[in-house]
Amino acid sequence: SPNMARTVFARTAACAPSGLRNDSWALTVLGRKGDHVIQFVVRAWRPGTSVERVVEETKAELLRFGLRSVASDQYGSEVTKAHFERAGLRLEEQPFTSGPSSPKAVGFKALKEQVIARRIRLLDDGEQTRELQLLEVTRLSGGGERIAAPGRLHDDRACALALGVHMLCSETGAAGFLRFLGRQIGENERPAKENRFGEAVA
Repeated sequence: SPNMARTVFARTAACAPSGLRNDSWALTVLGRKGDHVIQFVVRAWRPGTSVERVVEETKAELLRFGLRSVASDQYGSEVTKAHFERAGLRLEEQPFTSGPSSPKAVGFKALKEQVIARRIRLLDDGEQTRELQLLEVTRLSGGGERIAAPGRLHDDRACALALGVHMLCSETGAAGFLRFLGRQIGENERPAKENRFGEAVA
């Protein structure tokens, strides 16, 4: 339960906006207590869905968990970011590149480690499972890796999940905890009502 230790239970949200009307969108919300990660939300929007609808429904999902920020890849536009800002949400872009230290590479590595160690509980989402199973890893000459779905298949749910795991697992140690705590304070500084977990939301 997300209420089992409010002071140490971290939550984060990640999305893969990847553009505007011609691309698909995906969102995941994860929680972490100690070394264990739990997925609370996984959803996606088909290409052609309006940005306004995606942002509105994303906000509704985030507020259920007292969140006002979401991590994303860098492929959204300034227009996309502006829509999130007008909705009172902060879009934190992360460089999804093939570099060995990029959030994408580190996130997928951390996700693999969590799965092998049986420290992650994912929702039973058939499309997310399919995307994870179809991912291909291509070694690049510069030492990096290209991790993506083959051909023109989608991997939005998988990328959002990897980014979310990266954001949670990188918040370790004193410095990471202070960064996380700072974001939580900023997101919960206004008076709010309680959500279904007994925690403050807007």
